[in-house]
Amino acid sequence: MLGALLQRSFKIFRENLMIVQPFILFMLLLSIVSGSLTHMPKGISPVLIVFLVSVFCLFCAFLAGWFQLFQAAIRNSHVEYKTPQEKAEASINAFREFLPAVGRFFVPITIAVILYVLLFFGVIKLVGFLGSKYIGFTQNISPEKLSEVFSDQNKLKAFVESLSAKDRSVLVKWDLLMLGSVGLFSYLTMFWFPAIMLNGENPVKAFFTGIKSAFIKPFLSLGIFITYWIANISFSFLSAMTAGVFILDLLNLMIMVFMTVYFIMVIFVYFEEHSADNIAGWTNLFR
Repeated sequence: MLGALLQRSFKIFRENLMIVQPFILFMLLLSIVSGSLTHMPKGISPVLIVFLVSVFCLFCAFLAGWFQLFQAAIRNSHVEYKTPQEKAEASINAFREFLPAVGRFFVPITIAVILYVLLFFGVIKLVGFLGSKYIGFTQNISPEKLSEVFSDQNKLKAFVESLSAKDRSVLVKWDLLMLGSVGLFSYLTMFWFPAIMLNGENPVKAFFTGIKSAFIKPFLSLGIFITYWIANISFSFLSAMTAGVFILDLLNLMIMVFMTVYFIMVIFVYFEEHSADNIAGWTNLFR
């Protein structure tokens, strides 16, 4: 079942590769805009606040329009075209839905992103509280010490090698707690944004719809989640091995972009097939 979902998603992704272009252009725009931070005065200032708010709004507007392209691609996959030219024209015409989607989904997407960040930091705070209560710290392992060594790979390696068996056991428990909590949070919110695109103006309802959708086919949704992280971790190791070689770095960047877009397509396809509301034809929003 997972194989069939991945194959269908890849077929839709391959037939709509133009979805990748807005993502690349947006990344380039962010890199250019981020360069202006170097010319700003240090510390918090009104200019910096306005800049960050503007970038945040731009990010949410992009997501609102870009996610609609995934919906359009899935909708077009159900249509039988007479010629490859008609199929290509349908893929290109889907870009006309970008701006209307920004107007329709900007507010719910913005609210959802804010809620996502708040919930994520809430989870981190809860993990810190539970870890302090049930795992605790040692003389060598403290929040201050970990913050200091995790900022430098060389310090981190030396720090781990200097730990005793007891300290390493405590560190492993903290790692498992943190990874497990963040992983569970990521899994439960995996279908939040596809649900937002379906429910329109209600990101809170979409949050619970996304969770319900994950448990309709739990083994399938978990398979998607695990497959993504296996691919992500494997790619990270590959990038680390080839770091410093320009051509290989460029190739790794391209792989990362295509992999990210592909797995977003997988998530949307899953939601279309197994939505908790089971609404047929939800991709017809902009027909």
